[in-house]
Amino acid sequence: MRVVLVHNRYRSAAPSGETQVVEREGRALAGLGHDVRVVMPAYQAVEAACHAAGLDPRARAETLDLEAFAVLTRALYGPATANG
Repeated sequence: MRVVLVHNRYRSAAPSGETQVVEREGRALAGLGHDVRVVMPAYQAVEAACHAAGLDPRARAETLDLEAFAVLTRALYGPATANG
């Protein structure tokens, strides 16, 4: 199974508890044989990408429709490729 775990890191210097959980979940799933990608941009990168995409950086991710999420993803990572 292909799994993508997405979490944005907080502004703190030390990894948050949530960040540690996402990293552990990724390792655990990979250990079970899954193809796991962990996407963890820094808060500042997400905020800049929101502005570039014309989105409110204070909006909660679950309020974004699919098109807005796609626009934000392209702003963060560029266009999709056939391999990834």
